[in-house]
Amino acid sequence: MSKKVLKLAGKRPMLLALIVMATFTLGLLFSGWLTPSHLRASAATYSNPTPPPNNENTNCVATTNSWSGSCPSVVTNSSVSPSTIYDPWDTAPTMPASIVAPAYSTNNIFTQIITYSGGTNCDNVTNTENVTYSVSGVMWTNFSSPYTNFPSVLTNTFSAQAYVIVTSSDTNLCASPGVVYIGVDTSNSAMASASVQAADTGSSLVTWDPYGIIHKCVNTSPSQKPGVWRHDVGVGEKVNLSINGLPANTTVQWDCGGVGSIDYPSQPTCVWTAPDTTGIDPASPPQIPPVLLKTKSCTVKATFLINGDVKTPTVPFIIHIPESINMLPYYNSHNANSCSIGMKTSIFLGPASVNFSAVTITEEKFDAFTTMPIWLAGWGCYSGMNVHGEPGEVKMTTQVDATLGTVADSSADDDIYFPGGLGTGHAGGSIPNDWKCNSSGWNYQFYWSDQHADSAAISGQSGVYQLEVYKCGADFKCKSSDASINPQ
Repeated sequence: MSKKVLKLAGKRPMLLALIVMATFTLGLLFSGWLTPSHLRASAATYSNPTPPPNNENTNCVATTNSWSGSCPSVVTNSSVSPSTIYDPWDTAPTMPASIVAPAYSTNNIFTQIITYSGGTNCDNVTNTENVTYSVSGVMWTNFSSPYTNFPSVLTNTFSAQAYVIVTSSDTNLCASPGVVYIGVDTSNSAMASASVQAADTGSSLVTWDPYGIIHKCVNTSPSQKPGVWRHDVGVGEKVNLSINGLPANTTVQWDCGGVGSIDYPSQPTCVWTAPDTTGIDPASPPQIPPVLLKTKSCTVKATFLINGDVKTPTVPFIIHIPESINMLPYYNSHNANSCSIGMKTSIFLGPASVNFSAVTITEEKFDAFTTMPIWLAGWGCYSGMNVHGEPGEVKMTTQVDATLGTVADSSADDDIYFPGGLGTGHAGGSIPNDWKCNSSGWNYQFYWSDQHADSAAISGQSGVYQLEVYKCGADFKCKSSDASINPQ
């Protein structure tokens, strides 16, 4: 019995060693030290993706290859047409009829292969990505000041170039081309990128050339309205007409619709003359003299061909008849210790927005229809003193005062004089005026000018009177006791 016990006791150290080794081995297995290499790989990336599942690889070593593929290519070439646009003068520029932005291929597959080697059951992995280009809306650049807006209106030749911004979906694989000018050869990405460096000066350059009618009045224009832009004209006024930027040897046909006349209607340049009258106002009741329209509209049109296209620019005018007479005193009259008073005045014809150089005016001495003399009503010291200083026929000059209107000939003036004695009194009334344009007939009583003279005693000053004479804006005042001033 004692021998068996000793025998078993001698075997326990070996059994204990076996148990310890088995426990250690199981611990290594569960801790992952003896796990095959493909089971402990990290999550998939371009450089070390996870092999397909259920493929028990053993001792696999990954080799990552570079991405390979082609960037998007142009499938639709860009273009702009036409390259020259003729727009009316002083209008906003219009867009070309056809603008085609570049379009790029949509199927551009890049490939990356991960190769596994050095073990058993090591399958390769292939990664793919489709790179695309997005194209912005069409924008424009002006070469004189890059990346600016168009002018609001065309007053001179203007050039610009269309472009788009092209952006890559993956700038690591394909750099964004950036600015691509429409019309540049973008058949490959290198050319597209090169277009960023310098603008193309070929077919993509678009030029706007205004061809509108240039109009300039022959005679001096009012100071507040430069002649080249003036659309208001007086009856009989002349206007030079031409076409801006008209190609050589181009035939032009002018038309004013019968309102006025054109001297050379089939020449590139001509002179339009406004009509001598605006005609009778159809809204007024029939009467003698008839009521004339104060203004009349006229549109002058030019017709010609440019590159096979019919162009018909127009320019509007408003024709005015005389509406007022204005005067300024330059020579006063008075005899001391009397109620005599008067003045000489310069004459102006309004409105001041036009030039009435073709007009003649007169103040009626006898009514044109009744043939009766024109008198002023008077009483007191001015009773029977009906002088109204009719000037006869007065021709207008080509000069225009910006406030008063067209200046009358320097030899013409209006003489107003009341040689009254002493005492209070009044004389006054309205005087009809007539006008005609060029060789046309008279237009009667177009304007009635008020005129008056007054004498009133000054309170507290015996024998002293306050005197005043007035006509068409001209006004002179003095006292009867004042010294003589250029007596009549």
